[in-house]
Amino acid sequence: MFVDEIDKISRRSESQSITRDVSGEGVQQALLKLVEGTKCRITPTGGRKHPNGETVEIDTTNILFIAGGAFVGLDNIVKSRIRGTSIGFQAEVSSDRAGDLDQVTPDDLVKFGMIPEFVGRFPSWVALNELALKDLISILTEIKHSYVDQYKWLFVQDQVALEFDKTALEQVAKNTLKNKTGARGLHSELGRVLLPHMFNLARYKEQGIDQVKITDGLVNIPIELKAPNEQIARKISNSR
Repeated sequence: MFVDEIDKISRRSESQSITRDVSGEGVQQALLKLVEGTKCRITPTGGRKHPNGETVEIDTTNILFIAGGAFVGLDNIVKSRIRGTSIGFQAEVSSDRAGDLDQVTPDDLVKFGMIPEFVGRFPSWVALNELALKDLISILTEIKHSYVDQYKWLFVQDQVALEFDKTALEQVAKNTLKNKTGARGLHSELGRVLLPHMFNLARYKEQGIDQVKITDGLVNIPIELKAPNEQIARKISNSR
């Protein structure tokens, strides 16, 4: 079982919580027995339990729990531990580069806000690298039901073909990297680029525009297409 965004239940500080902490340490304490292995009763349809409601017993002993999260700020904790102090004449000057998450220790996770008992339930930690430019382009084009294929299908419903230049896909991926929004940011970036065209698909069909080809210029400045006759008329009116 994969538990996502586990970092969101970290307690606010390293100090022991005196009052009830609904979103932090209390949730971690409640998950200890579940991760370790126990028999619990849940409602088949989810939601809150009812005294007279139907419940199902689940044994979590043989369930493998995998937890993941962004852990924003954990790299700074690792960095401060690795570089140590730089005070004194013989002290080494360290770089300002963030710490490598491959060097995370249980003590770093405790300082982040996870309780020691919860950290001990997960004996292995793996750090994932950020997506590179080629990874984002691969997500755009190669995976099944990619964002590009989905938008192509939407355009075909209005009998308009959608094509992307290689440079356009690279620019979309570069913009996503710049925004630091990950793979999910590809969807919003494509939406920004294609929004002017999607609002004008009916007009494209009336004016005989049967193909929309996205270039890097249309990625940087998304504008709707103009029919050839309309462009000629605009040039004549401007010359007058």
